[in-house]
Amino acid sequence: METRTLSNFIVVAEEKSLRRAAVRLHMTQPALSRQIQALEEEIGVPLFMRNTSGMEITPAGESLLHHARNIKTEIELAKRNAFLTSKEKRQKLEIGVGSSTVFNIVPEVLEQFSRLHPNVDLVLHTANEEEHIEALRQGKILIAFSRGVHGTPRQNAADIAVEEVLSEPMLIALHKDHPLSSRDRIGISDLRDQLLIGGPDPSYDEQCLQQWGFMPRVEKRATDLMNALTLVGCGYGICAAPASMESLQIRNVVYRPFLEGRQSPFRVRCLYGKHEKSPWLPILLEVISAYRAAHSQ
Repeated sequence: METRTLSNFIVVAEEKSLRRAAVRLHMTQPALSRQIQALEEEIGVPLFMRNTSGMEITPAGESLLHHARNIKTEIELAKRNAFLTSKEKRQKLEIGVGSSTVFNIVPEVLEQFSRLHPNVDLVLHTANEEEHIEALRQGKILIAFSRGVHGTPRQNAADIAVEEVLSEPMLIALHKDHPLSSRDRIGISDLRDQLLIGGPDPSYDEQCLQQWGFMPRVEKRATDLMNALTLVGCGYGICAAPASMESLQIRNVVYRPFLEGRQSPFRVRCLYGKHEKSPWLPILLEVISAYRAAHSQ
């Protein structure tokens, strides 16, 4: 009994259809059918009942499914442990980071990873999201961290997976002498006639229109959040910022709570290739998942 046959059996049991399972496994339906039949002959009992609606698993099939999943898990763990213990020299992982992610959340995630895997060197590459996506496709980086108010990349990236690391309430960043700095809280109506620091392209304006109900007044644009906050400190306008940025001391910049901040959160998310085969990727994703669970409110 081959492990690949067991893995394919699991997919058929999950899909309850040879056709859907074959599509998922990228193989022909007749080839998959022969494989399941050979498995039933080897075990000596039917694993599925075939009917017009698909494949209904039998009690014997349910028993095998339980063991097959355990076997698959054990094999994956064995591969991972063998990989980790066989590497005598230090490993190097290339990580993409957005400029505004390097101050708080991402360093905490990577610090946890480094504590668990001290023999791995992390090399950070700062770039924007589009550059990170291209680097992922070329295999230059393993994973990238980006910050934004939306959950998907701005460009079409069907081959790129996106997972949220953590979301934060939105604050409004202002120059310390701005009239709104005297407010305890700022609402949408307060922003209607204010100069806002725009994103790198006009899609930012459309997002504001959808969220706030009016087109913002934008005279200056910034390529990333840190540049936007620098422009705020120079008195060129105001901008939205995640709550964690309040701990940074940027000259002349103050922050005020935004009444709708939790309805329009800033998200730190990680991006990686859906077909990435590096054994380090699932390990890093486990660390991210644990961090998210520990810090989510």
